[in-house]
Amino acid sequence: MNIEINGVTLQGDFMDAGFMEVLEPALLEVKGDMQKARTQPRGLVAAGYDALNKALDKFFNKVFGPDASDQLFNGSRNVMIRMEALAKVDQLAKESRKQFNDFSNRYSQRQQQNGFNSMQGHKKPKQNRT
Repeated sequence: MNIEINGVTLQGDFMDAGFMEVLEPALLEVKGDMQKARTQPRGLVAAGYDALNKALDKFFNKVFGPDASDQLFNGSRNVMIRMEALAKVDQLAKESRKQFNDFSNRYSQRQQQNGFNSMQGHKKPKQNRT
C-alpha cells in the first residue's frame, strides 16, 4: 500500500503481519517518548520541540527505513509537520483495523447463523427408557 506524506510515497501494508509487528510497538514507543518529552522540566520551547522531533524521527526511521525521516521532513524542524504525519499513519492503521473487524464480524455472523439454522431441523434423539 502506498502511503503519501508530505509528497513522499512510503510503503506500508496495514494488513501485513510483518509490517504490523514493526508498527505497533513503534507506535507505543513513540507515544511514550512524546509523553516523556512533554513532561521534562520546563525550559526553552525549542528544546521541547527538538525532543519531540527526535522521538518522531526515530519512529519514522524504525517503521519505514533509516532515511524515511530525512525524506519526509527534508531538514525541517517543524514539530507540527511530524505530528501530523504521525497522526496520518495512526489514522490509516485504525481504518485498516476497522475494515478488518467489519469483514471478520460479518463473516463470523454468517457462520453463526448458518450453524444455528442447520441445528433447527435437528431433533434430539429419543432415549429408550426401560
